Amino acid sequence: MNWLIFLIVLCELFAATSQVFYKKVVDQNGSHHPLIYISDYFRFAIGILKHPLAWAGLGFMVFSTIFWLMALSAGDLSLVFPLGSIQYVLVLVGSKLFLKEKIDSMRLLGTVLIATGIVVISIS
Repeated sequence: MNWLIFLIVLCELFAATSQVFYKKVVDQNGSHHPLIYISDYFRFAIGILKHPLAWAGLGFMVFSTIFWLMALSAGDLSLVFPLGSIQYVLVLVGSKLFLKEKIDSMRLLGTVLIATGIVVISIS
């Protein structure tokens, strides 16, 4: 069970890291500009593909998938999948620490409830 939890946490840590990287990329590539014309979408996509953090995020997501498959091979889907919700907690922490996002009380409460559910499932 400890090995399974380790795999899931590692998987979700890699996935959360990729999400923080992706958000940094889109913020730096003009995500505030409306995407109205097809050329806007191409310009946006090319800007993303040129950014090293986008590729790093993709690499983290590949490793996340590998650890996820390892976790699935080590445990029941009905246990592994809910434990994967730890990513919500990790993304909240990453958003606060690395993106300097403001976390209001309702968002924090929701994340605490998710974390509580994860603990309940993991001890069952």
